[in-house]
Amino acid sequence: MRRAKIVATLGPATSSYEMVRAIIDEQLRPTTAPEHALTARLTAIIEQHHTDPRLTVDRIASELHFSRRQLYRLAGGAGLASMLTDKRVTTACELLIEHPHLPVGDVALRSGFTNASHLRAHLLRREGVTPSEYRRQRLTAEPK
Repeated sequence: MRRAKIVATLGPATSSYEMVRAIIDEQLRPTTAPEHALTARLTAIIEQHHTDPRLTVDRIASELHFSRRQLYRLAGGAGLASMLTDKRVTTACELLIEHPHLPVGDVALRSGFTNASHLRAHLLRREGVTPSEYRRQRLTAEPK
C-alpha cells in the first residue's frame, strides 16, 4: 500500500508514529513469524527507550542485529526516525500537561530530546505551537 492510500485510510491528521506503524504493518504483510517478531521488537524498543536521547536508528538496528540498510529496507527507512521523534513529541506533550511547573528544558530531556530547542522545533512542526504555548492552550482549555 502506498503512502497516499494509507493517508486516505487513516486520515491526514494521523501522527507520524501511527503512519509509520501502518506502513511497517503493510510492508510486512503477510507476516511470517520472524517478520512479526521484528515489528514487535521494533515497536517495543521505541516504546521502552524513546526517552533515551542516545536512541537512534543506528542503535535500534544494532539492537535488532541488523545493519542500518537492512532495517531501512525492512521497516520503511526514514519513517523510523519520524516514528521515534513522534513518540518523543507525544511524551513531551503529556509531560507538559501532567507537570505544568516542570521547565520546558526538563520536559525535553525527559522526553528523549537533547535540548529544548529540538523539542521546540519538532513541536512547532507537528502542532504549530511552542511548548509553552501548547501547555498554556491545553491547561486553559481544561475545565476547572
